[in-house]
Amino acid sequence: MPVGSIHTGGLSYLIKEMILFLVGIKHSGKTSIGKKVASLLNFDFVDSDDLIISSIDGTLTIREFYKTKGKEAFVKQEYTSLKDFLDNNDKNVVVATGGGICDNQKALSLMKDRGKILYLSLDKSSLFKRIIRKGVPPFLDDKDPKHSFDELYLDRDRRYRQISDFVVPLADYRSVDENSIKVANYLIKLTKEGQLWEQIALEQHSL
Repeated sequence: MPVGSIHTGGLSYLIKEMILFLVGIKHSGKTSIGKKVASLLNFDFVDSDDLIISSIDGTLTIREFYKTKGKEAFVKQEYTSLKDFLDNNDKNVVVATGGGICDNQKALSLMKDRGKILYLSLDKSSLFKRIIRKGVPPFLDDKDPKHSFDELYLDRDRRYRQISDFVVPLADYRSVDENSIKVANYLIKLTKEGQLWEQIALEQHSL
């Protein structure tokens, strides 16, 4: 199928209440691609950060909540907000998760139980350029941001490959629309009658 086209015939075979969780390292495009994919597939879309914000007092940003309340409180709220949403969801939905959800074992177990996990994989160099575009973020060492990012990338890339049902390789030169069409077409292929998720490998996992 040519880049830029999408065939939705396979959508008639979608199972009820399909939930697709997008995971990936920060700035891999989970939210922007997730919104577009949801639109292409006629799914709902939700960002797990928005679920957290709606669950707290609303006066704090995600970064402020993490900084003032600490990692343990954030991880607990991340799980609780996601579970509350899933318990009340009855629609097909794409869920974009936070970049650090690989550290939240309860949330990962919940996601495994409720849907399918897709890792949006982007090369290390492209991600680093995106992350430092507006300055060195606080989760990197400002004295040697490249080295600290390399370590973070290697750890999270390995873990996301281990927990995900599928790895979707993205290209940095593609637009959001092109990458979204690529992901959507993968998902349509996975929903055709008689095909099992486990039988179609979008990419070999590196354990």
